[in-house]
Amino acid sequence: MEHVPATRLSTPIDISPSINSSSQHFAVEAIKQTLFAAERPIMFVDGIAKSYKVQGTVKAIARKLRIPTYASTMGKSVVDETEDYFVGVYQGIISSPHISEHFESSDCVLLIGEVSCDTNSGGFTRKFPANSIRIDPYEVSVKGETFSDLHISGVLAELNQSISEEETRVVRIAMPKDPIVKPPVDFGSLNITQSWVWDKLTEQVRTEDVVLTETGSAVFGICYSPIPSNIRFLTQTYYGSIGWATPAALGVELALREQATEAGAPRGRTVLITGDGSLNLTMQEIGTMIANGLAPLIIVINNAGYTIERVIHGARQRYNDINPVAFKPLLAAFCHPDPENHYFRAETKEEFERVFSDERVKNPKLTTVVELILDKMDVPWRLTKQISIRGPEYTQYLVDEGFIGEGRVGVGG
Repeated sequence: MEHVPATRLSTPIDISPSINSSSQHFAVEAIKQTLFAAERPIMFVDGIAKSYKVQGTVKAIARKLRIPTYASTMGKSVVDETEDYFVGVYQGIISSPHISEHFESSDCVLLIGEVSCDTNSGGFTRKFPANSIRIDPYEVSVKGETFSDLHISGVLAELNQSISEEETRVVRIAMPKDPIVKPPVDFGSLNITQSWVWDKLTEQVRTEDVVLTETGSAVFGICYSPIPSNIRFLTQTYYGSIGWATPAALGVELALREQATEAGAPRGRTVLITGDGSLNLTMQEIGTMIANGLAPLIIVINNAGYTIERVIHGARQRYNDINPVAFKPLLAAFCHPDPENHYFRAETKEEFERVFSDERVKNPKLTTVVELILDKMDVPWRLTKQISIRGPEYTQYLVDEGFIGEGRVGVGG
C-alpha cells in the first residue's frame, strides 16, 4: 500500500479565479463609457450577485452611481432598499405599473448577475434595451461586444475602484412617482388576506435577520414589500423546489449560531416563511432544529394545500389538498421542551397583531412556530397575472374558478 505524506494537506488549494487582466480593464472602461453616455441609465441586480458573494461591492457601486436601482426576487436585499435610489422589484409584466414603465423607458441597464428563469422574470417578460451592460459570472457584454476570461468579482472590484461619487459623470434621472393606490377589494376583511399580510410581515423583520421565503404564493407576495437595511433575503425560484426553505433555514440558523459563538459576529433571527404544502415535504428538519437547540421563527402560511398549484391547474381537485397538520402536537412529537408556549395561531388581523407583539415571537429562544390561516382560494395578484399571460384560456380558467373577477383582488391588483 502506498502512503501519501500528510504534509500535502498543509498546502493551501488555490481557488482564486483565473482572469485576463487586460480584458478586465477594457471591459470596465467600456462599461463606464456606455454608462456615462446614456441618457436614462438604471441598475438592475439579480441573484448571481449573492451566489458569487459580491453583495458588498454591488452596494458600494450603487451608492456611488445613485442611479435608479432595481432588484429581482432572487436579487432582493443585495442593495439597501432604504436608499433613496432604490425603486423596487422589477419582474416584467407582473411588476407594479409605475415600476415597469420607468424601468422600460431606460436606454441603458447595468445588469448584474441575471438569473433567467420564469418565476424570477415574470414569465420571461423583462425588457432590457439593446445597449445594456451585462456582468455575468465569467464574461461581460457591452452593447453586444463580449469580454471573456473574466470573473464577476474582479470586474466589479475594478469598476468600484475606478469611479467615485464626486467624479461620476452618470446622468441621474428622476425616480418614478409613487402612484395613488386604491385599497384592494378585500381591504375591510377582518381575516388575514394575501393583499394585507406581506407588508405586515416585512414590518416584523429587523436588521441582521435572515429571511427565507419558500417557493409558492409567498414569492409573489413578500418579495415586493420593502425590507430594512442589513437583511439577508433568500428565496429559490430557479429550480422551484418546494420544501427547500425549511432545511435551508436549518443551515442558516446553525451558521448564525456558529459565527456568533466562535467569531462574535452580530446576528439576528432566522425567519422562515413557508407554506403548509411545502412544509409537508421537509418538516422533519423541525425536529433537527429542536434537537440542536436552535431558535428559528417559523411562519407557516396555512391555506389548506398547494394554493399555487390550484392557480395553475385543478383548483378544486383533491390532489392539491394535503392532510392537515396540528403544529402544536407536532412540536411535542419532536420533543420540543416547551411546545405549549412556542406555538401561535392567527386567523384574524387582530390575532396577527397580538401574536407578533409577543416577546416569544419577537425574540425566540427556542424553535417557534406561528401558523397563519388564509383562504385557499386567496392568492397574490402577481401570481394570477403571471398565469394569465399564458393565454386567454388560462385567464378564463382563473375567472371560472373564482381567482379573479368581481369581488376578487384579481389580475393587476
